[in-house]
Amino acid sequence: MAVPALNDIYQVTIRTSLAGQVFLSTFKYKLTTVGTEVTVDALYSAIETQFTAPPNVFTKFVPALPFNWSIVERWYQRVFPIRIRKKVFISGLLGTWPQNTTSTNQAVSLERFAEIAGRHGVGRLQMPASNSPLDITAGVISNPAYKAALANLAATFSLPLTTAPGGSILTPVLQSVATPAVTQPIVGSIVQDTLRTMRRRTVGVGK
Repeated sequence: MAVPALNDIYQVTIRTSLAGQVFLSTFKYKLTTVGTEVTVDALYSAIETQFTAPPNVFTKFVPALPFNWSIVERWYQRVFPIRIRKKVFISGLLGTWPQNTTSTNQAVSLERFAEIAGRHGVGRLQMPASNSPLDITAGVISNPAYKAALANLAATFSLPLTTAPGGSILTPVLQSVATPAVTQPIVGSIVQDTLRTMRRRTVGVGK
């Protein structure tokens, strides 16, 4: 069994769907303190416990997702330095934002950034958007309550996860695609006001 090691990178993925379209929201964490979990599989389970507990990401993701979007699964995977088979937890939930959406390709954009400037110091999470006229006007978020729900989610992007009782600490990071060993800690986030249009790269992606 694989053993956790300092500076391992873990990816957490929330898989959601609507009308046959699959949407993946991903988060990267670096293991900055190695705790007592003796295997990567045990650490996966410990991360799941923290990721889904207040005040962390999942508890703010659900209230920001339109109520007709399904939250299907959560995936945990060590992706660096050696990719290990992922562990899947079934969600079987729906979003709880009180408005729905009739579009599978409209997204809100939440920017997450590091302290350094440049393209390696900024990234974004795009997630399914409400397109209700109660929330959106001419492609711009116009409901302060909806923007507040998104801001609550964005505020979790820089929160480290500390497993209990293991004591492992995982720090949220941006990871360079070209140089996977290079990461930057996430220090802040911004909710963009304008919706984005998502385009599928190939048929069947994520299925």
